[in-house]
Amino acid sequence: MNEVQRAIYEEEYRRQKERGESFFPYTISADVAVSLLVFLVLVALSIFRPAVSEGIADPSNTAYVPRPEWYFMFLFQFLKYVPGSVEGWVIGAIPVVGLGVLVAVPFLDHGPYRNPLNRPVATILGVLVVLAIVFLTWKAYQSTPPPAHVSRALLGFGRPA
Repeated sequence: MNEVQRAIYEEEYRRQKERGESFFPYTISADVAVSLLVFLVLVALSIFRPAVSEGIADPSNTAYVPRPEWYFMFLFQFLKYVPGSVEGWVIGAIPVVGLGVLVAVPFLDHGPYRNPLNRPVATILGVLVVLAIVFLTWKAYQSTPPPAHVSRALLGFGRPA
């Protein structure tokens, strides 16, 4: 950031600070209100849409189709495209590399601009990663049959015993 940009930034910062509101109680009360709303939505979801769990595992059941939870479905689908000889490396490498990139981003991006339109490479990469995860998750749900307890619940037969 050169001196002219810095002076413009500092002047804008000073003007915003003069007309702003104090952190307490305005910002804190807004945070408390939103937190309470999120909490109430979670309570309502847990009451009206409880999680359905599977029964006790039966090792003699050969018709059982194992499936990961929804947040791992993209990785489950991605592994279908990976040869079996390198599957172990891929399972370990993807999460480690993904977390490493997330940790490294603040150290790699020193630019003064935070608007996504001013950072097209980062924005495009982020959008592509999100689209890939959504697409792979969708493909996994298309190609893997649902567990028996989900099928029964969706058909209106209630929870399994």
